[in-house]
Amino acid sequence: MCRTGQADPQQFGIFDMHGWWFIWGDLVRDFLALNKVEILPWDGGWGFLNHKLLDPPPAEADLPFYDRIAVLTLGGDAAFPQVRAEYAADSRWKLPPEMVPNNLK
Repeated sequence: MCRTGQADPQQFGIFDMHGWWFIWGDLVRDFLALNKVEILPWDGGWGFLNHKLLDPPPAEADLPFYDRIAVLTLGGDAAFPQVRAEYAADSRWKLPPEMVPNNLK
């Protein structure tokens, strides 16, 4: 909706967190959840969650990546093999060692 101009990114968020990075942070969290990695809204500072909410939006060249991830998160069971392949192919999806629970190390 925001990418097509149908909604203002500042309308999306909670408390003092709004805008593009909030939206993309939720997209990344959704994608991670599909890969059995659940994190909290304030978990960040690594991989694809290495942006502050007040940072400028991603570069135009990076937007197709986010669009592709958005399509995959909405793809249901049919997209699941692609979701898993994307997750396995890029180390930026992986939790930093200090966030991995001891029972999973």
